Amino acid sequence: MQAQAEMTASAWWGFELPPETHQKTLNLVRAVLKGEAQVDAARDAAEVVTQLVVAGFEGYYHIPTRMVPLHPTVRKTADGSIQAVQKGIELVIRQFFAKRTPDELRELARYLQAMLLEYPERETAYLVFPIDEALYDKAQVLIQRVQTEDRPRDHLDEIVATLSHMVTEGVTHYYERPASLVRLGGMTRKTVDMTMKGVSKGIRTLIDKLVRQLSGDQLRTLSYHVASLLHAPQ
Repeated sequence: MQAQAEMTASAWWGFELPPETHQKTLNLVRAVLKGEAQVDAARDAAEVVTQLVVAGFEGYYHIPTRMVPLHPTVRKTADGSIQAVQKGIELVIRQFFAKRTPDELRELARYLQAMLLEYPERETAYLVFPIDEALYDKAQVLIQRVQTEDRPRDHLDEIVATLSHMVTEGVTHYYERPASLVRLGGMTRKTVDMTMKGVSKGIRTLIDKLVRQLSGDQLRTLSYHVASLLHAPQ
């Protein structure tokens, strides 16, 4: 494991990147940090981050819903909600990267670089953020219970609460911390904050609705994917 992510972290949470997206991210980071980025570097950064968002929805939503197929009506409603959330995030990205200075882009590139976690032996890479040891341990214990106990649905409240906690951490690391590295105009910041608040609420609502409809067997199946999103130093 090669973790450019914060080495002081005891664990991370994050999704796998397609090789092409990983390489584009590395190329962008290197170009910006070396001062080789072109005039339209902010636009290029927005495009790369948008691709990271697409990868995130694949890892956090599309893969799980392929593993545990939903009723067609439920799936249609969930897909509509996810599309709305994704559009909201893409709007935030466009507003966020508009008029960024070279210095701000360098700060953002360093931050993005720190979120990359690579497993050379498996030739895979992830976009991650640090989580505290207590949250990591709680998630691991919950996964074990779901996989080994006869009545995994008894833990629905804990599952929803833990996944919602991950959403809170995600908003912090995917938006709030990057936003603290740049200067956003008052109106822009207010608009973006409002959009992200809606995004967070939409994701939490969807998690609560979907998880509570899963059977015990579906929860077990899904737990293996959730386990793949947890990372610890080796």
